[in-house]
Amino acid sequence: MITTLNVTLSRFSYSRYEAAASGSIVEATVTPVGTTGDVYTVSMIRATRGADLLVSSQPVTIVTSGVPVVVQFNLRTLVDADGLSSVPCSLDRDDYRIEARAVVGTVSDAVPFTVVPLLPEEMRKRWLKGLPLTNLPGGIPYSVSDEEIVEVTLHAYAEAAAFLHVNLEPRLVVTSRLISSHEENPVLSWDVLSIPVGYYRRPGYVPWQSISLPHHSVLSLRRLEGWFNKTRVINFTSDWWVVQPTSGLISLVPSTGALLQYEIIGSAYYGMFLNKVNIPEFWEYFAVCGMREVPAPLQEYIARAAALEILSQLAQALRPYGEVALTISRDGVSESHSYAPLGAYSALMAQYQRMNGYDEKTGQNKGLDRLRQRYVGLDMVTL
Repeated sequence: MITTLNVTLSRFSYSRYEAAASGSIVEATVTPVGTTGDVYTVSMIRATRGADLLVSSQPVTIVTSGVPVVVQFNLRTLVDADGLSSVPCSLDRDDYRIEARAVVGTVSDAVPFTVVPLLPEEMRKRWLKGLPLTNLPGGIPYSVSDEEIVEVTLHAYAEAAAFLHVNLEPRLVVTSRLISSHEENPVLSWDVLSIPVGYYRRPGYVPWQSISLPHHSVLSLRRLEGWFNKTRVINFTSDWWVVQPTSGLISLVPSTGALLQYEIIGSAYYGMFLNKVNIPEFWEYFAVCGMREVPAPLQEYIARAAALEILSQLAQALRPYGEVALTISRDGVSESHSYAPLGAYSALMAQYQRMNGYDEKTGQNKGLDRLRQRYVGLDMVTL
């Protein structure tokens, strides 16, 4: 029987956009203590807004007790059944973990890590130009750690997603009724809690029924149900829907042999369905929404935005009271020094502001506007 499992990782943050294997492959070293032939599993688990989600798992058999075993997970190749990445960037720090657990018994160990759009080393070398991220404000040392760089990078990633009104990577989107404890088959793991869509009956019987989800880039639809208030009345299978990924428009076009799964059949419900012009919050859905991956221009925007925040913190730490000049005078002799408002980082910060489209006259950020036009488009819903 396994008595001890110890897990260590090669680093605390990883990125699936990193070309080097050291940054994109999660390398876990597991040291088991037990009997030869005992089996344990090494799993990658992601914490969602709902339940934890198992990303990948590998069984390992003990050959020699106490001898470390290396298990690898390649972030660039981990995909779900639809071929979509199952390792989007972290919504919170340390929301991924590698867990080793004995198949028999309760022995386990786990180590958390973070998935980021850019690694701290790349931020330091490429985007911060190797500048020393250490200052001595008032003689007190101040430095920016890799952990702080990860925090700032994730914040820039989240800010870009919020402005663009799109998930930058595949996210699990679900509506409230499908995660209810009263649901027979609830969705357990999800990232975004969305709103149901109303049913609108078009005049006549010519057009196919369509549903416009309030999300850009619907990559995969997993469930689609119709509800009258708290009662589910119909469940559509994948034989019924056709998804237009860019617009998020779902058309109900049945395949040959497609069947409807009615939960309740009654003249009252059927009459209401035909006679009512609209039914509020009728469509409940579970879908994967977002870009397939963060495009390179958007990665660069995020990197510059994070660099600006880091350099701004350093400049503020160097001159915490906003000093712009120093004058010393004694016995008729004076000496004056002028300081750049942003210290030694002012030229690089000005360059990044221009590249990100910051307009000094209006105070607007036109860089994200251009990225939104290129990758997302307008927010529009057709009823």
